[in-house]
Amino acid sequence: MGIALPVVLLIIFGFIPTFRDTQTSFGGYSAFDIYVPIVILMSMALLALGVPAVLTGYREKGVLRRLQATPAGAARVLAAQLLVNLILVVISVMLVLAVARLGYGVALPRQLAGFALSVLLTLAALLGLGLFIAAIAPSTRGSQVIGGLLFYPMLFFSGLWFPIPLMAPALQHIAHAKWFRWE
Repeated sequence: MGIALPVVLLIIFGFIPTFRDTQTSFGGYSAFDIYVPIVILMSMALLALGVPAVLTGYREKGVLRRLQATPAGAARVLAAQLLVNLILVVISVMLVLAVARLGYGVALPRQLAGFALSVLLTLAALLGLGLFIAAIAPSTRGSQVIGGLLFYPMLFFSGLWFPIPLMAPALQHIAHAKWFRWE
């Protein structure tokens, strides 16, 4: 779901004629151009915030405890889970970029190294959030609830449901808030 949904969503957005028109309120870009990075972020969040349900499921079933007695150990299983999510994110990002470029003529990121670094740092932050949820959630259901409470506001304030330039000023302020100040 973390790979297919963003691509399907991108294709649906591509069929909306007004999404392809450039707008001055979007800095000369079309809504479709703006949505490509948002869909990439949604894909990453879907995959990363799915990790807590898997890990709390392992914990509830005693899988991690039983793995401590084997040479594999729980740490390797957790590392494998994170590696699988990294691979899925790379595949998802490449698919979204390929569909956007080949299907709709959206320009690829100008600085691929900077883009790749930002994807990796964003994924690290989201996976860290997922691991934190897995650590504090009492059950699989609890981790799903906590993940959902974080996921949907992230999508809203990223501009997926309603473009940020068209939001009310208070919502724009929240969407553009800088939560940490580096001085």
